[in-house]
Amino acid sequence: MLRIKINKPLPGYEVGRIIEVASDNEGTPLDFYWRRRLKYAESDGCCEIVKPVSTKSVFTKPDKTEDEN
Repeated sequence: MLRIKINKPLPGYEVGRIIEVASDNEGTPLDFYWRRRLKYAESDGCCEIVKPVSTKSVFTKPDKTEDEN
């Protein structure tokens, strides 16, 4: 699934809404309408792909193999 945020009024969608669209493994929408809409979004900014938030921690634990001299 691909998450798309609506940035400008589109028929049937309100601004600010995030929708989910079926996609293939490469992230290409299966629906022709959304493939075309995302292509035009590069120039008019009508919608954008929402990146999933990483669940990986930003902080790392210190390495425990430090030399103790």
